[in-house]
Amino acid sequence: MNSWARTGIFLFIALLLVVQSGVIPATATVLAAAAPAEMLVRFDAEFKYNQESGESLSGAQARLMLGAQLLAAERAALLLESRPELSGRKWSKDELQALGLAATEIQVVEKKNRSENMVVKFQGALHLNRVKILADDRQTLGLWQRFLADNRQLLTQMKTLRQKWETASESQQQALRKEMVMNDRRASANEWYEQGNRYNEKREFDKAIECYNRALLLNERFVDGLIQRGDAYDNKGSYDEAIADYSQALELDPQQLFVYNNRGVAYRHKGNFDAAMADYKQALTLDSNCGDVYSNRAAAYNSQGQYDQAIADASQALRLNSRDVDAYNNRSVAYISKGQYESAIADCEQVLNLDPQYAYAYYNKAVALERAGRKLEATEAYRSFLHYAPIDDPLTRTVKQYLQKGNE
Repeated sequence: MNSWARTGIFLFIALLLVVQSGVIPATATVLAAAAPAEMLVRFDAEFKYNQESGESLSGAQARLMLGAQLLAAERAALLLESRPELSGRKWSKDELQALGLAATEIQVVEKKNRSENMVVKFQGALHLNRVKILADDRQTLGLWQRFLADNRQLLTQMKTLRQKWETASESQQQALRKEMVMNDRRASANEWYEQGNRYNEKREFDKAIECYNRALLLNERFVDGLIQRGDAYDNKGSYDEAIADYSQALELDPQQLFVYNNRGVAYRHKGNFDAAMADYKQALTLDSNCGDVYSNRAAAYNSQGQYDQAIADASQALRLNSRDVDAYNNRSVAYISKGQYESAIADCEQVLNLDPQYAYAYYNKAVALERAGRKLEATEAYRSFLHYAPIDDPLTRTVKQYLQKGNE
């Protein structure tokens, strides 16, 4: 769900830096502070919902917003149907709606939610740069598909319960009321979950975690809530908490391929490479053609100085998906470490052709250029890194000091 940072997953790989030794995020997609106008498609919409007998106000308010999310997804999908960014593969209706919602920022313009006749008017801003990034992100699209499917189910279930309520006896209404309360709790949990996802995208991880906490209080078996909270914990460096959430999610659903993958990343961040490799192996047992796992395992090999294995895994990820920017980036690190600077630069340029805002590709390119003796080009690449990197990234200080020293 980790990011934006991709659905919240950040990978860290060890690399001997030009200025100092440290770890660099190998997978982080960062949106510019303000997207250019040509990268946005805006639309206006409104969703109406009527609170009826037997239905709580709070539950109706939650379903009002879930309905607005479904409408936004439908509108965004229509706008995406003929986009050139999505040519080359056939997209189902559900996939397009998930992609559209994941790439759309929603701003509520007006909301009336304290009577039986509820309405929310909103403006959607579809970020086309995010569409290109998310189109190959299986994990994020899967999370949003499940979110939309669950919302549809909740609205359909409540419609059925309200119809039954009208002709039910008093004792039957008591039973129906219990089902309505469960629907209320799940709807409210989904609303908090969606808010958490948006905070995750903005790298406001503490706020995201608070939203996921509220969602999980309402629905303690909310697997995707655990996954996304785990991603937020991982992104802020709380690796033990992340591992605990991923482990709980796997207890509820042991077939979650990407949870093994994500837990492997968290183990790697802790330096527990044996546990990380075991999780990557289990993920590949579930799907041997998952490029994300090979790419992440490549990062783990980089962290252990096993650069040939890293190149092999990253190359396998690219055979499975030639647009995998993370695999190119991870392979570039291995090439730098082996002194193959031109190969590293070529991989970084592949990343930037696919995603011009990928901050850490600029950083790796700068390192490779500098070591290859191309100082002026390296300086430009470092400056581009500063332009796109998260403000709180520890590397920004190092790069600023390096550039300042070069100008003295």
